[in-house]
Amino acid sequence: MKWLRDDEFERGEIPMTKFEARVLSLALSGIGAGDLFVDIGAGTGSIAVQAALLGADVYAIEREAAGVALIQKNADKFGVRIQVLHGSAPEQLAEIQNIDACFIGGSGGQLPQIVREAHRRLRPGGRIVANFIRPDTMTQFTQLLKECACVNVETRLLQTAVSDSFGMLRGQNPIFLVSGIKCRGEPLCSP
Repeated sequence: MKWLRDDEFERGEIPMTKFEARVLSLALSGIGAGDLFVDIGAGTGSIAVQAALLGADVYAIEREAAGVALIQKNADKFGVRIQVLHGSAPEQLAEIQNIDACFIGGSGGQLPQIVREAHRRLRPGGRIVANFIRPDTMTQFTQLLKECACVNVETRLLQTAVSDSFGMLRGQNPIFLVSGIKCRGEPLCSP
């Protein structure tokens, strides 16, 4: 399995989940061949494309028309099939059932609605993963997972720097990665 580097994707002006966060987020999602994976706020499609290369059946939800075009362009470039849905996540999720893993890269200010709707559509034992650059939205997401009775809720801080051609380290924004697992049963749950 090849892990795609950032410079391999078509980007434009749309935000993209960077290599280190992409690899760790997909590892936390636990997806494999044949799993149903949803990328919310898919941007350029870097997460969706890599998930498809891992063998998952992928839906990518993106509200920006430029992002929708980039997702399809990147899917075509890497020869993967992605069902691209143009619109906002809470509404677009209504058509998708039995999700094995869900990634939230952007919420457009609708994080509570997205988390609750995604949680309803996750299979028991399904995973939800999100990335944040702001501590307050990371904290909000963590609380939402707990309200949904998710288990194994974990938060990681990813800080990276890349050495440029002169040997100087150029820091990237720190990223919070948060993951949780939908309970298999109520009221006491275990993964």
